[in-house]
Amino acid sequence: MSKNSTISTQIISASLTMITVIGAFAVFIIEKREIGPWYYLTAGSAFLCFVLSIFLGGQGLSGKGKNKSPNPYFNWQAITALIGVVLFCISVFFGKEKPDNLKNTVHEQEKVIIELKTKDTFRERDIERINQELNDLKKELKKIKND
Repeated sequence: MSKNSTISTQIISASLTMITVIGAFAVFIIEKREIGPWYYLTAGSAFLCFVLSIFLGGQGLSGKGKNKSPNPYFNWQAITALIGVVLFCISVFFGKEKPDNLKNTVHEQEKVIIELKTKDTFRERDIERINQELNDLKKELKKIKND
């Protein structure tokens, strides 16, 4: 086994690992961030670069370039894997954070509490006004009785 083939198998292993990492990050990012087409484009391109890198490594190990020195497939394998890493790193920064549902719920509950307190204040004023009117009526009734 030549030095190039050892490096090629290591790049294949790294590409397979990166495909797994892309999958794990995709689940995390899609759940926690609002993402658009740029994320899908860069992450998908990174995935394709890693698949192409694995394919090129396989061609270099067993294909037409097997007996050539230097093997042209190994250079392209390394380049596509590097492009995949760069695209993956770029894709991580796309999107904005999704609003936290708990924060939204608390904010909505605070609004409801303020609204209820306001309604309660108006009802208290109405009750005070009605009590005052009732007291006034009692006084008038008492006056009428005494007269």
